[in-house]
Amino acid sequence: MIRGMSKNQQQRRNNKSRSNKRQGRPGPPPAKLAAQLVTAVGEDVHTGDPFAAEVAAAQLLAESFGYYVEQGDPEGARPAIPILALLAHLRDAPLLDEGLALLLAMRSLDAGPDVQEAADAALGKVQFLGGKTPKWGDDRPGEATFTGAWRIRDLWGDQETVYLGFRYDGSGREHTIAFVIDRGHDGEVIDAFVGGSSKELRTSWKEDQATEEHADLLVFEELSLAYAGALLQDGIEGAYDTDGEYLSADALGTFALLESRAQLLAPQLDEVEFDEHAESPYVTELDELDARTLLERFLASPEYTAIDGSPIAAERIVSWSVDAALGGVARCGPQVASELLLAALPGLDLDAAATTQLEKRGLDTVRAWLTMGHRLLELPDHALAHVMEIVGELEGDFRDLLANPPLPTLGERLVQLMQVDGVDLEDDDAAQDWLRDFEALPEDDRQARLGAIADFSEAEED
Repeated sequence: MIRGMSKNQQQRRNNKSRSNKRQGRPGPPPAKLAAQLVTAVGEDVHTGDPFAAEVAAAQLLAESFGYYVEQGDPEGARPAIPILALLAHLRDAPLLDEGLALLLAMRSLDAGPDVQEAADAALGKVQFLGGKTPKWGDDRPGEATFTGAWRIRDLWGDQETVYLGFRYDGSGREHTIAFVIDRGHDGEVIDAFVGGSSKELRTSWKEDQATEEHADLLVFEELSLAYAGALLQDGIEGAYDTDGEYLSADALGTFALLESRAQLLAPQLDEVEFDEHAESPYVTELDELDARTLLERFLASPEYTAIDGSPIAAERIVSWSVDAALGGVARCGPQVASELLLAALPGLDLDAAATTQLEKRGLDTVRAWLTMGHRLLELPDHALAHVMEIVGELEGDFRDLLANPPLPTLGERLVQLMQVDGVDLEDDDAAQDWLRDFEALPEDDRQARLGAIADFSEAEED
């Protein structure tokens, strides 16, 4: 599970009156709670399928996390540790076998030393009382064999669903664990779920192609282990970076499985090399260029020279594409079109002349950039037509933002000021030093530097 997710869970479960009432009376004894816990998932964990045990354990971790945060556990505590400590109190003889199976499944999901220590302690106690190893044969949770990786994506790479295939040798049944990454959220995992076999996946894909609208804008393809592993690792790291802010409920229940599979694949990934330029469908020669050369390339492109373009728009497009276009500078889908029109081009830094230029020629310049991207990525004409429809739908909002650009938030303004002062935003120490110096300024000086910023206090009170 995600260590930092307690911040979000705290907001969702901040019921002080209920917590205070609970604290005023003793709870059930640990042995009873442990029995209730095992009873709730016993049928799922004590089967001949270790994968069913893994799924049940992962869901238990997700569902239990908010409870332990509410009890006042330290921020960032991994929920497996208190659950494992509770299971160590299991005493009901009829539940010992199921309890042992649950412990083994939970142990497989988290390789952290604290979790492993707590699991081993609980396992020793339950085994001493007579708990028997589940009938999994030679299989053990977390030790499945990798069978392949597949991806369903849109043509532009805005969103991708990656399926990782695994099989336990004893059962012979293949399963997939899928995760969805979103380029608008830096390629982090936003959704995840358990799927069927790769054969079922291919059958479902063929059926969807025959019935789904815009099916011709999607691609099904097999991925190398190196490519799938890179997407998985980046997606998990991205979720940690945002404290799981964008994770769906299904993703929360599957996240421990994803981490377990990342641990399982890590030794194999260390032995293979991932060449993004060779394997990614979104990387072009533009990714080798610095911002200045990229701007020159765009201004000289047939797409730009064919229009009365806006140099200001071209500079802002290139700047955004270099800084934020994760996955490839030439990416040119609906997500990129929206970001360019609603975020990259409008701004408080524009004077009247620049605003007028963007009003007259900004849209055509964005269209030229997106058309160039489609040409370089060799995307079909119907894909370009679809994106141009999106651009037309966003025109009204684009013009409204040019006329009335939104104020920056305090955080956005501080980042802007750091950039103006030449602070390396990748250097945490430098950023902290700058913040301390800024806080030491007299209040009037701080306000003068900040200027007008968005005030969300009224919205928060509502």
